Amino acid sequence: MLKSFIGVFIGCVAALPAATLTNNGKASSVIVVPDNASPICQEAAQLLQVTLAKITGATIPIEPEGRAGAAPSAARAWISVGHTRFAQGEGVKPEAFKPEEIRLLAAPLFVIVAGNESSSGDTGSDAQQGPYFAAVELLERLGVRWLWPGAGGEVIPNKATVSIAPLDYAFAPPFMQRRMRFGPDRGNGAFRYGVNVVKAGLDWGDWPRRLRVGGSRRITAGHNFGDWYEKYFKDHPEYFAVGEDGKTFGWMNEPSRSKLCVSNPGTLEQAVKEAKAYYHASANPQGACFSLAPTDNQAGHCMCANCRKLDALDGPKVSWNFWSGPNAETRTTVHHVSLTDRYMTFWNRVAERLEKECPSLLLASLAYGVYRSPPLRVEGHGNLIIGYVGNDYTNDAVRRSAVKDWDAWAAKARRMSFRPNLMKEGRGFPLLWPIRMAEDLKHFAETGMVAADMANIHGHWGTQGLNYYVLAKVLWNPGLDARALVDDYCERGFGGAAPAVKKYFARLIQLTDRLAACNGEGEQDAQAVLARGEEEDAPRRRGWGNAALPGWEQIYTPAAIKELEGYLGNARQYAAGEP
Repeated sequence: MLKSFIGVFIGCVAALPAATLTNNGKASSVIVVPDNASPICQEAAQLLQVTLAKITGATIPIEPEGRAGAAPSAARAWISVGHTRFAQGEGVKPEAFKPEEIRLLAAPLFVIVAGNESSSGDTGSDAQQGPYFAAVELLERLGVRWLWPGAGGEVIPNKATVSIAPLDYAFAPPFMQRRMRFGPDRGNGAFRYGVNVVKAGLDWGDWPRRLRVGGSRRITAGHNFGDWYEKYFKDHPEYFAVGEDGKTFGWMNEPSRSKLCVSNPGTLEQAVKEAKAYYHASANPQGACFSLAPTDNQAGHCMCANCRKLDALDGPKVSWNFWSGPNAETRTTVHHVSLTDRYMTFWNRVAERLEKECPSLLLASLAYGVYRSPPLRVEGHGNLIIGYVGNDYTNDAVRRSAVKDWDAWAAKARRMSFRPNLMKEGRGFPLLWPIRMAEDLKHFAETGMVAADMANIHGHWGTQGLNYYVLAKVLWNPGLDARALVDDYCERGFGGAAPAVKKYFARLIQLTDRLAACNGEGEQDAQAVLARGEEEDAPRRRGWGNAALPGWEQIYTPAAIKELEGYLGNARQYAAGEP
């Protein structure tokens, strides 16, 4: 399976001469596109033209195939982009491409840069970006990197002559969605940061696309049914969750987050009806995905007898709030078992009703809150994708539990999505976990993961940018070596300062790992955990009550901060005089 992540080299062609694209600062090639080139194909050609000009100083012309003239020659090599007739003559067939597959084929007189750019099947309403992603692959092989947004993160080597050694490379990403949600997640940033990122003009530019964030299909698994109270409650209160008395609605403190009675036949009928309407109204039904996830918060899940019959009574214990009283002002706590089997049963029933009329419709939901524990009795329908909401790289115990839960879910659900909130940990504090994150994503890819939805990419590039970079790279290819990615990030991005920057990042990764170990054993055990580390980071005590400081404050000590600043000071010295 790992072979499919890393990509496939086809044939052995290294002994042949290279294709020369520029020679001593002058163009010795032409970029050839189909006569009816798609927008994606044109953008790929432009990316190659602009970036190769930055590398070499030479602007390679772009020409439609019908005006490109004679076949490629030693004096005028071809860079064929997209589904040209020439590429098809060399065996690069568009109909054979898998979703988002890219292909590079280089020989002495030409380079073919191609990929899936279809707009049918599972691709959604827009064309896939195969040619563009293939262009990115070729440029990365020439040493180009986009480490963070903006000109400062763009790494352009200086080469007057560019040649491409013969190769035949094909790769199709294993995840149909690689979503990274950029920007603060509430109020354009004002809610949490006191700044409106839209008004401030903050933008990630082309960085996500250059890192091949995206996907061949959008998986919609957000909280749904928030409008049901307004639409249906008056005429169909039986659709909604009740308490054990069968009369009280325990979510009434916030009606827009009402919960449903999923055992009621009418609820099932209405959910199926809405999913069908969504499917038939979609611009491309072949790419449609409908969410079955309950509304957010954990108040007022149904306690009617029929819903409770769907629960696994030996499941793990959970609890949620129940609001009652004339104005829903009285809060009590319900103690029950996990609701996962109940909700999986409901989701499966919807899927079974839709599979004939809407065969390509994917249904998605979440493993979240009181239904995050793995199901004990019920397996997921083949058209259902479960988004696991969990994991934490600042607490080893939580991480171990999350991976264990993932494995149990993967044994029951046929397709899984990773949907954590972990990227907001620390709110910009220098917490680095690229190695452990990459290890988990590789494991998840090997155990049923088909999509990712990474929320809370808040743009802390100075402190957490390395996390963002490695995340994007391994979402495209989970078989990549994370340590090699970190080394490359430092060496490409920091020149002569790379040795000091590597030490800086390595120390931050070590401190984050130690914080996770400390939190994983409980703060009351922080002294024992930290005693296994370096003496200068041993727990310090408050001057009153002899109470230990929080784990993070015991680890990121003044001595540790001074050490980190020392690495950055060295980096400035090493980089003196460099651009």
